[in-house]
Amino acid sequence: MPQTPAHITINPIGFARAPAWFGAGWRLFAQSPLNAVIVFVIFMLLAVASSMVPVIGGLAFALASPVLTMGWLKGLSDLDRGKALQIETLFRYFQSPQMKPLLLLGLLSMGIGVAAALVIGVFLTGALAVSTSTDPAGAVMGGVSIIVTIVGLAVLALVFSALLFATPLVGFMQQPLMTTLRLSARACLLNWGAIALWGMLGMLLSLACILTLGLGYLVVFPWLLSGFYLMYCEMFEPAVPDPALSEAAQSG
Repeated sequence: MPQTPAHITINPIGFARAPAWFGAGWRLFAQSPLNAVIVFVIFMLLAVASSMVPVIGGLAFALASPVLTMGWLKGLSDLDRGKALQIETLFRYFQSPQMKPLLLLGLLSMGIGVAAALVIGVFLTGALAVSTSTDPAGAVMGGVSIIVTIVGLAVLALVFSALLFATPLVGFMQQPLMTTLRLSARACLLNWGAIALWGMLGMLLSLACILTLGLGYLVVFPWLLSGFYLMYCEMFEPAVPDPALSEAAQSG
């Protein structure tokens, strides 16, 4: 198994393991379903409230999202260890030394979002040029735009893989930001099949929530995050530090 400089092992996992994370995630969610739903509702209310403040509100929420998400993951870790899922866990990392790197992670994610929007814009422009232009030069430029878009999407996929597990690696294992990005990317490249299958199944489950007029998200989102936490724990070793050391770091 590949060893990281931080002495964290990345475990190779077969793609057939992906469905099991849904079952395990459901069992974890079912240990405290009411509190999990309440935490999700608070998270969404914060998102909606911040969106009502033009520009600044949305930016502030995007910046704080990794901090909030990490608090939720810590609550799931407590639940997995037999403790109660506290509703206030969502805000736990605002009092942690790891808040700064998590905020930097939020800033990086915002930049990736802007880049993704630009790539999509270039693709749409190129596709329009190819489909409507009768000028050979215009068609060529449109084709170039599409090629640039494909390369850009490949780069974005790599960046997304670097971000996928960055939040728990920063929050739980207190690794430097650049180290966490490398670890996350390596884990995704090693286990891309299992992650892709889990993501596709999760997308289908999310689409099914439309049939419930969106009410299904109250259960599905906390369920999926529980599965994501367990996937992270299975993929990295150690994934969560010793509880005593973790509590000391939180209060430090």
